[in-house]
Amino acid sequence: MEISVNERSLTHRLAVYIGPYFDQWHTDCEYNRLGDKGKNLPRPEEFKTSPDDTSAITIFPDIIVHRRRTDYNCAVVEVKKAGNNRGLDLDIAKLRGLTMAGDYEYTVGLHLIIDCKNAAVAEVTAYRGGEVDDDLTAFAKELFIG
Repeated sequence: MEISVNERSLTHRLAVYIGPYFDQWHTDCEYNRLGDKGKNLPRPEEFKTSPDDTSAITIFPDIIVHRRRTDYNCAVVEVKKAGNNRGLDLDIAKLRGLTMAGDYEYTVGLHLIIDCKNAAVAEVTAYRGGEVDDDLTAFAKELFIG
């Protein structure tokens, strides 16, 4: 990763690497379907344009580990390149929404900050039940960062 690759290219390559660790599951990038419908979340407060704004936002998670055409959702991953804070708040809102009780209920959500220059994970935060999970974050940091 010596060159500054596009974030989508980065997430695709990461999905290719992690896929074999999830036998019997599908690993997809930018997968925006829930059955026949698009994948939507209620618009988070910080993104509402007015108090009456109740519309949903269509989401495209960077990477998901799931079983297609079922309600079995294992993991959702959002990735940012180090130094790129654009869309960071939306990534966090997606991880909170996708891991809380409701239509999706992913078991775990991970937010990874990738240092492309050093080809390393610079930061990781883990989500469960719509909140940061400190114990899981500590485990993920040990696993990804050392």
